[in-house]
Amino acid sequence: MAADLSSLAPWLKRVAPLLYRRYSLEPSSRELGHWLSRHPKLVLVLNHGPALGPLPALTALGQALLEAGGAGRVPFSLDGGRFSALPLAGESTRESGERRLEEALKRLRHGPWTDCWVMPEGELANLGNGVDVQPFRCSGFVELAVRAGVPLLLVAHQGSEKLGRCVEVPESLLGLGRWLPHHLSQPLSRQRQLSVPWLFSGRVKQLRLSCELYQPQLSLSELEGPGGPRALGLEAQQVRSRLQRRVNQLVLEAEGH
Repeated sequence: MAADLSSLAPWLKRVAPLLYRRYSLEPSSRELGHWLSRHPKLVLVLNHGPALGPLPALTALGQALLEAGGAGRVPFSLDGGRFSALPLAGESTRESGERRLEEALKRLRHGPWTDCWVMPEGELANLGNGVDVQPFRCSGFVELAVRAGVPLLLVAHQGSEKLGRCVEVPESLLGLGRWLPHHLSQPLSRQRQLSVPWLFSGRVKQLRLSCELYQPQLSLSELEGPGGPRALGLEAQQVRSRLQRRVNQLVLEAEGH
């Protein structure tokens, strides 16, 4: 059964103190309540952070949505191009290919669900330093928003990178990457960085959130035209760039305190 955020509030209250001491919403994001009331359906796009980043990020986001009047929101997840059982995700499905997109579209158009939550970096978040937004595994979330006629709510978070350590992979060990899936081995050979889970630093001292409402410029007719795939990719790149700018700003704010 689909669960709204109010039913998840007790879980959030118990788990949050285990993950971070406090969280804050960046001042320009204080319109969150207005955005929620204005848009009953949204696709929420978050940066992943390190491997352990999603749990504190999603918990803090759930708290922020509750405080902004979103108790009745009913989310489901679409992670890295496929549905998965993320915390706060509500119900999820494990179908493949176009059927996943059609199922997500059906959920946004009908039934109790209001929001689709996605972290489009997927497994590529295991590479890098936990701050840089990795290339997206897919741009299906943009297609979902365009076809459903709903905007994207971009949610950047910072602080969870403390839960990971960036490890440089020696060139002599890069050959081991051949055992990895192609979408991981190729980026690893270029970046030579792995994000390793790290719990010794304890809870995140402060988790910062920054939100931005973004309406894709891609129309439905353009999406369905011959240039649709390229235009879809460009929109996804725009989302990635916007997320990265917000993460960078949060890093600067953290360094100033």
